[in-house]
Amino acid sequence: MTKYVLGALLTVGIGLTGCTKEETNGLHEEGEGMMRVSLAGSSGTRAVVEPGDDSRIYDFRVYVFAANSGALEKAVQGNIEDEVTEISGLNTSTTKKVVVLTNLGAEENYPAVSNYADFTTTIQSILLDRQTPELANSNGYIMSGISENPITLTPDVVVKEMIAVKRVVARISLASITVSPEAGTDISNFRITGVSVQRVAPELTLSPVRSYYGEYHYGGFGSTDEELEVTSFLADDLEIEGGIVADKKYEFNNYFLVFPNGNEEGNATLLTIRGELDGELIYYPIKVNYREGAVNTDGYFVESNKHYQLNVMLKNIQDGTTDPEVPGEDADLEVEIVVEDWEVITQNEIW
Repeated sequence: MTKYVLGALLTVGIGLTGCTKEETNGLHEEGEGMMRVSLAGSSGTRAVVEPGDDSRIYDFRVYVFAANSGALEKAVQGNIEDEVTEISGLNTSTTKKVVVLTNLGAEENYPAVSNYADFTTTIQSILLDRQTPELANSNGYIMSGISENPITLTPDVVVKEMIAVKRVVARISLASITVSPEAGTDISNFRITGVSVQRVAPELTLSPVRSYYGEYHYGGFGSTDEELEVTSFLADDLEIEGGIVADKKYEFNNYFLVFPNGNEEGNATLLTIRGELDGELIYYPIKVNYREGAVNTDGYFVESNKHYQLNVMLKNIQDGTTDPEVPGEDADLEVEIVVEDWEVITQNEIW
């Protein structure tokens, strides 16, 4: 049984397997090169990952391109049970670029490309509904990796290459809520009823990993924005039994999978808390990993393979909004970063 190993991103101690399917393009006869590719993380630390862990690889495909022209020279669908296999019959007159994709399921789900540039087109993109928590946990997280430098081959010599792969999605979770009202504020008629993520990019290209909105975006709660597509896997109901107690920290264990989002501030991905105040719906939309002038935020919005945990303190509960996609005025923010197998970014929010 193949064992899996975990590093700062993800390290898998296997390589290419028997070529169950090969595609060739423009190979020369003057000499053939061989390449042994294994998947690796960027960290030297390793720890065993048991089957069922969210870093498990179920299937993968390796694409070998000519580095200068981008032309596809060979694509191999891996057999996950084999330890390592060489890819032979490669053209040695050109340097190579290698792309690895994992956990797309059936072989036909993998992109049929003829050039590296094809990966950047909407034709080759995937939708977020291919990576819901249920699918990710049962079929594996989709991962992507690319060789850092051009690879030179020599006839009849096996060249070993390690490719770093990481999850293409990010995680966003509501870790806790504390209601700490201003003096004189009555919270007896205040309830917290749900949480969602909003302004989530619906599509992503696999290599390089890049997300974009196109004509619409995803959200868990309905909005006045006509470009929003509401989907249930981006929202959860919340219930605090017995009424909210001031200054008590309520912890939660939910998370949402989203595509990276490096768009401008107006499209920042939001975590939105839904509540009721005096019987009326009220929202608290929070920009994930962004606040102008905030301390300890990296300012890159949402990036793949990172887990953003938000601890929210609600103080001015009456200052919520009527739309889950319209943030209020910027509030004070503290962010603590904790590194785990996912790179975890913990955000403490005061509204």
